Amino acid sequence: MRKGPNVAGLDSATRQLTRLYHPRSDGWDERFECKGAQIVGRTNIGRVTVQVLGVNESDFVEVRAALRDEGVWE
Repeated sequence: MRKGPNVAGLDSATRQLTRLYHPRSDGWDERFECKGAQIVGRTNIGRVTVQVLGVNESDFVEVRAALRDEGVWE
């Protein structure tokens, strides 16, 4: 992952500057959903987080797919 100093990004749908997901104050199920081994943003915060952190880069998706196949990740 690659958060670094990033705390926000541009939402691809609205072109608005949007903060990243905060695990202590945001609900995961509200912001994201899984489609196979891909994680998809349901909201502007989810979309920006997926994009900025690169959570669907091929290496990450391959690992999630393997974990899903082993029954470790849903």
